[in-house]
Amino acid sequence: MPGNCPSGLDIGFAALSYLQVAVLGVIQGISELLPISSTAHMRIVPALLGWNDPGSAFSAANACNSPLRSLNVIGASCLVMAALLAIAELACKHLRVMEQMRLRDALIVGVAQIGALIPGVSRSGSTLTAALFLNMKREEAARFSFLLGLPAIALAGMKELWVLHKAHIPPEAWSLLLFGIVVASISAFIAIWGLMRFLERFSTWPFVVYRAILGLVLLIGVNMGALH
Repeated sequence: MPGNCPSGLDIGFAALSYLQVAVLGVIQGISELLPISSTAHMRIVPALLGWNDPGSAFSAANACNSPLRSLNVIGASCLVMAALLAIAELACKHLRVMEQMRLRDALIVGVAQIGALIPGVSRSGSTLTAALFLNMKREEAARFSFLLGLPAIALAGMKELWVLHKAHIPPEAWSLLLFGIVVASISAFIAIWGLMRFLERFSTWPFVVYRAILGLVLLIGVNMGALH
């Protein structure tokens, strides 16, 4: 079912139960910090489970009913990012640490974060990939991506909370939203710890494969009429 959009506000999460919000909070927290796109999973998982779309307000991204949140766009973005991440794995040396970064490097990774405005690109995916192209070690790239993302995530969240405050959403919706934020925050910190430990020993190829499969499934599913 489509999210609720009173006055252009996407608050579909208000129609969910606490259990559903908990599940989506875990998925949001994990996918926000892993290079797999939280927006994609916030669109896909509720659809597969037959739940209400939690809406853009739940993830503090995208405009209400934006065509960019379509599964076609998300699927194509997943494929593009899978390809870029694969190139970064193949072409780069992964030798540098954060202490060796220059201002130019930080600016490049910061600009790459703009790509996350397109659902399916992933903020962590775009910054991690950019850092890998700068020959950073995988775990160092993940750490820098996380530190760079903290201000952006915090500011986006505060902006969304202010918008919801001005819209005078009901107390029940606030309770659900704050519960989801707590669950997502705990999941996110566990995810980034696990990601850095993983990348100390392994490459990002599992994420490349996952994103490529996800993108193909979405595009094929939409064009065959199995997904909407």
